[in-house]
Amino acid sequence: MTLKAKLLVFTKTPLPGQVKTRLSPPFTAEEAAALAEAFLFDTLDLIESAELNVGKIIYFTPEEGAKYFSEIISDGWQIKPQRGKSLRIRLINALREESANEDLPVVVIGADSPTLPPQYLAEALKILKNADLVIGPALDGGFYLIGIKKFHPSLLKSVILSKSDSYKKLVINADRVGLTYRALPPWYDIDHFDDLEHINNPMTVNRGFTALRTRIMLAGLGFQQHTKKKE
Repeated sequence: MTLKAKLLVFTKTPLPGQVKTRLSPPFTAEEAAALAEAFLFDTLDLIESAELNVGKIIYFTPEEGAKYFSEIISDGWQIKPQRGKSLRIRLINALREESANEDLPVVVIGADSPTLPPQYLAEALKILKNADLVIGPALDGGFYLIGIKKFHPSLLKSVILSKSDSYKKLVINADRVGLTYRALPPWYDIDHFDDLEHINNPMTVNRGFTALRTRIMLAGLGFQQHTKKKE
């Protein structure tokens, strides 16, 4: 069956002290890493549940994580190391490489939106049939998804992915380049402790992916108790 697109998951090896450091405290470094791993597994599950005819690739960092990712992936997945010093450069390099290899649209998500509705992925691919660019705006001002029909070097110019204006700058760049684009419905990603509260809000419960591993992990870590202490 001919692939319709490529779907990339940008992620880190879930090592204590190297992932989700802004969740620690209140969680320990080990707990934050375990939670990041739950996010990752739920992200892979939601992609599988979407049943898309796409090439599936995990782009990971650091390079030493190759063994870990080769052991957790299922059939039909590839793994590749991220290349570049900053997240922006690593994303640019991945988009350039995947666009050059085959004439297919490329969609990228992270592994920190474990309840992302799988239908948003299908909608992104549908949008790219007619538009040059699709963006999933995050509630914090960033973006949880980017998809391109063709690679454009200046699309991510001056876009700092950790900043709250990255979605706005991405749209400005798209306008400057003359790209047609559409936005998906807003969703959230998890960077800070307060972001975890989105998991149980009505929007997520009614529309989002179940993310069972994340929910089980949060229950085991006493998320509600942490929240009550914070209040």
